Amino acid sequence: MARYVSYRDFDWILLGFVLVICGMGVMEIHSATTHTKFAGAHVRQVYWVMAGVGAMFMMSLVNYQALLDQIHWFYIAGVGP
Repeated sequence: MARYVSYRDFDWILLGFVLVICGMGVMEIHSATTHTKFAGAHVRQVYWVMAGVGAMFMMSLVNYQALLDQIHWFYIAGVGP
């Protein structure tokens, strides 16, 4: 089942709020670690935020409707060992 992916329908406002909250967190990490041995930890946090946004866009390409046919296997995997 082919599916046309349109980012026009993406919730850009939610992404904006998430990035604002992440930016505030990075600023707090920067201010909390200035002049300590952990200085520069905010740069790693920025990398993690970028990786998370990239993973979010990759997951948005997954056709979840095709996964609904296999939902019983996901249930067994989740309940199983």
